[in-house]
Amino acid sequence: MSGPSFSITALANTALGYFAHLNNLSIQNNLRGETSKWLVANYGTWKTLVEHDPQVGGTTWLHLAYAECIRGVLTGSDGNGAGLSASWRFLNKAWSIDKGLWTEATGHGSPATIRAAYHTVMAFESAKPRSNLLLPRNLSSPGLPDSQPELRPTPPEFRLVNVNGGYTVAGTHGERLPRVVMPPEAQNILRIIASAGRPMSAAELAQLTRKKPNSITKNILEVNSRFLQITNGAVEKLIQATRITDGGRTYYGYCLSVLFDPDNDE
Repeated sequence: MSGPSFSITALANTALGYFAHLNNLSIQNNLRGETSKWLVANYGTWKTLVEHDPQVGGTTWLHLAYAECIRGVLTGSDGNGAGLSASWRFLNKAWSIDKGLWTEATGHGSPATIRAAYHTVMAFESAKPRSNLLLPRNLSSPGLPDSQPELRPTPPEFRLVNVNGGYTVAGTHGERLPRVVMPPEAQNILRIIASAGRPMSAAELAQLTRKKPNSITKNILEVNSRFLQITNGAVEKLIQATRITDGGRTYYGYCLSVLFDPDNDE
C-alpha cells in the first residue's frame, strides 16, 4: 500500500489501547499518545475518508477510516471526542432509516452493511467515559507485571428538561447545562417527540410538521449534533431510531434516549 494507511494506523493504536489494560508500559503509552497526535494532525484528510486496500486479494476491501480513526485518536488521548464534531455529524448522517442500519458513507446510494454498523457503533462507544462493549469489566490480568486496569468514572444519567422556552439536559444531582440553541424546525421536532411520550413514526412526524421525511431526518440530525456537542459526547443521540410494532406491522420510528421531565422548568 503506497503512503501511510490511516485506517491500519488507527486500528494498531486501538489494539495498543486494549493491550494497555493488561500491561501498562510507558513505552506503549507514549506510542499511543504520539499516534493519536498524528491522526489529529491529519484530521482533515481522514474525517470523511474510505480507504481501499489492494493488498487484500480476491476482493475490493474497504477500510472506513472516518470511523476507525476516531477510535485511534481517543485511545491515545484523555478526551471524549469533543474536538471531532465534524466526525459525529458525518456519522449521524450515515444512518439509513429505510434499512435500519448504518451505511458506509461512500456517497449517494451508499450500501448499509454490517461492516459499517460495527465500525460506526464502536466509534460512538469510544466516546463514552465507560463502555462495557469496548472494555468488559472483567478485562484485567493482575498476574502480569505493571498491570493496572483503568478505572473510568460512570457517566452521569441525563434528563431532558425545559429551560427558557427551549431544552437542555440535567444530571442526576440537579446540575443542568445551558439551553441548547437550535433552529426552530429542529426544536419543533424535539418538542413533538418529547411531548408524545412514545415512539413516533416518520410518517406521523411528517404529517404533524407538514415536512418531507428527508427534512425530518435533517432536523433530527441537527438536534442530536447540538446535544452531542454540549454534553461532550455523553449523550450520543438524544433522538434515536427504534422499532415500532403496530397490528402485526413492524417499522422504524423515533424516541428519546433519555427521560423527559416536563415539570422541571426554569
